[in-house]
Amino acid sequence: MVRRPTTVKHKVLIFSPHPDDDVISMGGTLKKLHDEGHEVHVAYMTSGSNGVPDLEARKYVNFMKDFTNEYCWKKATSENKGFINDFNKLLDEADKIYDLPKEEERKTDLNWQIKKYIRSSEAKIALNFLGIPSSRAYCLNLPFYGTNHFNRKNPTEEDYEQIRTLLRLIEPTVIFAAGTLYFRQVI
Repeated sequence: MVRRPTTVKHKVLIFSPHPDDDVISMGGTLKKLHDEGHEVHVAYMTSGSNGVPDLEARKYVNFMKDFTNEYCWKKATSENKGFINDFNKLLDEADKIYDLPKEEERKTDLNWQIKKYIRSSEAKIALNFLGIPSSRAYCLNLPFYGTNHFNRKNPTEEDYEQIRTLLRLIEPTVIFAAGTLYFRQVI
């Protein structure tokens, strides 16, 4: 049976636990919804920063150092060279994180922020590939998820308020919940 596209255009909101679950679990549906002219939005519940290896994060830090020192410096005016120097100091601080001996010592806010932005940009690129503008990606970083997969908290009023705010902003007519299922053997 072939489904005919609907003439009614919807505002669609997909809730995705991590920045990739949307494309992994329903990428074809996202593409089809967009191609049919629906306004598609995706809300990522957590940053997914725990899924970025330190080596990957360091690669981005080194890219930014090279880009800033070689390209931005040449384009800089005397007014913004101070900013570039300050930014380079921050990048040097970030690069030193990855020289720390233990993974636990590398769990700094700066490292978490770098990894958060890496995952956010990857998610937006995946949406762009499907034709969905990156302005329709919302990285909520809900407090419920915390920073450790095994130390999740119960949802708080702050979690609920972020969801309510997003729903008021978008006013979706259709909502999906994307995700992957994890099965555990119960003994």
